[in-house]
Amino acid sequence: MSVKAGRAAKVSFCLAKADDINDNLATVSAKTYLHIGATRGKTKTSSWTTADVTTSDSPQYNQQSIVTFKEKTLSVDGIAYDDAAYNLKDLGKAIDFPDPVNQGGEPYLWIKYETPLEGTRYIFGLATNWERGEPYDNGGTYSFEFMIMNELEGA
Repeated sequence: MSVKAGRAAKVSFCLAKADDINDNLATVSAKTYLHIGATRGKTKTSSWTTADVTTSDSPQYNQQSIVTFKEKTLSVDGIAYDDAAYNLKDLGKAIDFPDPVNQGGEPYLWIKYETPLEGTRYIFGLATNWERGEPYDNGGTYSFEFMIMNELEGA
């Protein structure tokens, strides 16, 4: 068994509109993605929300639940270099000031997420948080959170 270092995962993005949620893999993989550089932590989560359906007749008085929806997120953080090659200025602009034409004025993005564990995934969703830190006595940082609304398995 081998362990993969987190630094091997790569994250890129391109602008999207709400209607792009149903794009097929061929369309999505052909888009031009900007590499998000200087990343450190990358965390993808998936959890199901549930509804309580317990009744007085539940077996052995155990709580019973049904699943309702799956909630998925991607969180990325890194060091805030100012080099244009890292595309942090473009990412921040796409989240803080979504393009009215290419994003419909809302922070929708396609994320290309490449990991040794899962391979390439194309993730559609909404950027829900953007943070830049400029500590006095340390390197600048950035982070963003992304609500996943659709995910396609790539090649």
